Amino acid sequence: MRSAQTTISCRFIARTAAAIALLIALAVAAHALEPNADGHVLPMAPRWSVDVAGAPAAEPVSDARQVYLALKAGQVVARALSDGAEKWRRDNLATAQPLGLDGSHLFVVAGAAIHALRTADGRDDWIKPDLMPTAPLLAEGGWVIAATASGLVALRGSDGAIVWQRKAGTIRERPTIDGDRLYCSLEDGRMTALQLESGEPIWEQQLGGAPGAVYVSHGRVYAGGSDKYFYCLRADTGELLWEWRVGATFQGRPSGDEDHVYVAALDNIVRAFDRANGALRWKVALPERPASGPIVAGTTVFVPAVAAEVWAFNARTGARQGGVPVPERLAVPPELVERADVGLFAFAITGGLTNEWKLTLLATTGDPPVVPLSTLPGTVLPPER
Repeated sequence: MRSAQTTISCRFIARTAAAIALLIALAVAAHALEPNADGHVLPMAPRWSVDVAGAPAAEPVSDARQVYLALKAGQVVARALSDGAEKWRRDNLATAQPLGLDGSHLFVVAGAAIHALRTADGRDDWIKPDLMPTAPLLAEGGWVIAATASGLVALRGSDGAIVWQRKAGTIRERPTIDGDRLYCSLEDGRMTALQLESGEPIWEQQLGGAPGAVYVSHGRVYAGGSDKYFYCLRADTGELLWEWRVGATFQGRPSGDEDHVYVAALDNIVRAFDRANGALRWKVALPERPASGPIVAGTTVFVPAVAAEVWAFNARTGARQGGVPVPERLAVPPELVERADVGLFAFAITGGLTNEWKLTLLATTGDPPVVPLSTLPGTVLPPER
């Protein structure tokens, strides 16, 4: 049964500034940010800052040792997580697609081909030509899933061998792996579940609008639709369990915890739904429109917004918990990414009309520095007190 809600329209204000800045990722790295006894993960402050060779072409990604950047000048660069020092650089590898990272490989879509770069030195381990994804690559668990105009292609991450191919409709969102299943959102309004090993279909569900990015948890699949409804389906059968009319366009991917699933929408509101029955537990208005979906870390829900801050809220109540300050020149906030196996870092890329760009690491102020400050190669920014 649909729950009727009031539609809220919002007007977007175009902004210009003399100093152009871009914060494009809140990335994850080992030994970074852990919740305290109360589950809190704030505050955060800058740790180090280094020069980079130009404007970013896609969001950075990181593992336990390095952060990887794709630049518009056609370079892919790896920098040490500890201090930002450059570890390797690949030239003539222009990409406009998000990077993929899994194990010892960095996956780059460039020149109508997928390049698997070794994270250790940046050299090609393999190249798969004649593949142009229509959605960001999914690289996870030894798989590389590419959605192309002709359908889905599943590659083995270790050597690029094609394991299976399947015709599909247009896919713009990165697919999602959960266990032995692959979940895909199609532009024609379908949500599908496939066997990961073979690509064989398990179920298909037609929704009222094109589903967005998928979040899977506790046997349920969540996604916002272009019809402005938020949907919950059974992961094993695709049965529609509940839906809720938000009345605004969704922004980014939902996220959740043991009790709630969280969504951000362009009516400048963050909502927390009961994960099981869809009851609205709380909603909070943002001072600015959100730039991507919420992220949960500890008992805190982070929401990036069009402001020089990442807003933070108590996951249980929605009460404001401050936020993550970002460098003053930033005009566009980050996309937030959280992984359970490691801590939380924020990488800020800033630049101006002089085309001088910097990478800054934001981290919790409660942890000791990653390395002694005297060894950092860039400008050291002491934690705020």
